[in-house]
Amino acid sequence: MKQRICTKCTNKISMNDNDTFVACSKCFSYQEVTENGMKFLSSFKSSNRPKEVCFELGQSIRVNGTTYTITGITQRNDGTNLRINWREYVLNDGIQERFLNEYNGNWQLVWALNEKSPLTGNYNLFQKYYQDVNWAVGGFNFDVVDTNRIYSKEYISPPQILIEEVYRTSNGKESNSEWYEGEYVDNNEIYQEYLSLGNSTTFPSKIGVGATEPYKSQFYYKDALKMSLIAFAVILTIQLYFMATSPTTTVFRETFSVADLKIDSTSTNLTSAKPIVSKSFSIDKTGKIEIELTSGVDNSWLESNITMVNESTLQELPIVIGNEFYHGYEGGEKWTEGSTSASKDYSEVPAGKYHLLIETTTPATNGGTYEVKLQTGGIYWINIFIMLCLIVIVPLIKYFQEYNFEKERWADSDYSPYVTEEDE
Repeated sequence: MKQRICTKCTNKISMNDNDTFVACSKCFSYQEVTENGMKFLSSFKSSNRPKEVCFELGQSIRVNGTTYTITGITQRNDGTNLRINWREYVLNDGIQERFLNEYNGNWQLVWALNEKSPLTGNYNLFQKYYQDVNWAVGGFNFDVVDTNRIYSKEYISPPQILIEEVYRTSNGKESNSEWYEGEYVDNNEIYQEYLSLGNSTTFPSKIGVGATEPYKSQFYYKDALKMSLIAFAVILTIQLYFMATSPTTTVFRETFSVADLKIDSTSTNLTSAKPIVSKSFSIDKTGKIEIELTSGVDNSWLESNITMVNESTLQELPIVIGNEFYHGYEGGEKWTEGSTSASKDYSEVPAGKYHLLIETTTPATNGGTYEVKLQTGGIYWINIFIMLCLIVIVPLIKYFQEYNFEKERWADSDYSPYVTEEDE
């Protein structure tokens, strides 16, 4: 480090040996370092000092495990959108130079590359822009207010970034491009450095998602999806096992005639004069049963009150089940409502010997037959559906969390893959 005297205010300016331009931190004059001394070029307005500048020249901060000295600070803005601006701190560890960039409280460390075009791998174009410097203090090895405009292209693969800078003159000519590489720096790491220095400046608040900010979680979408697939395989295996060990068996099936029903004295419906007592049947083991009623109703209905009686314990299971089916034409289109078949399931029905008591009611205009069927065994597919819904909830939540995080990352980009034609 060496010192020069400002030609405007005689302030002592510290600078690196290879710095060729300096901006005084007292009077904000911008000067070129020549063999004959300091040459005044222009001045920055002191009122332009950004409130987001939270460090001072000469302070030492530790970034990603290396301690650097701040030798220069600039504020840059998008030449086509002056509302977009960011701060750049020039860092030096005595061996190499780095640039610590801050935009909306999001930080990244950037350094120059010797390669001409290092763009390989999964990098996506994030932004293109002209950049201008509207405020600076400290020493620089390049002209920060060069009349050549800097045209930048940013490519991101979080937490990494590649930046190509091309210098364009007013007549549109371009010099050779320069490449920079960078990586995300955690906001809290920089904040701890800020606190340790006890600066009276304001630390910039973090807004949104940084361009290179990685999504951090103890449990990611891919992890959730993997666990859900394993859970699904386990559930499916268990269900297949129960299907193999508990096949569906028909233990009762009988068809009855509507003609056997009698007119109800209190209505015009047909009904059972007395309950029909079915033949006895056996349920071999405790488990699921399904009872099904099928009839030939046509623009009508039929309902059966069935009592399932355990002949050993005399316990009763009341079942009300019915059919109703209607159809017709309206507005030239056919419509239907209801069904000629219905079923009900019951779980954990004890093993034993049973018979049914069947009472049926239907309009007097009906005829034909109706059938009662009872099956044991089988599985509840609704259980699989419910469990599937439950095991996909976590992956869905994680997916949308990561999706929204990425969408917010690209919110300021002109090349967002999350923008649809409707958004435009």
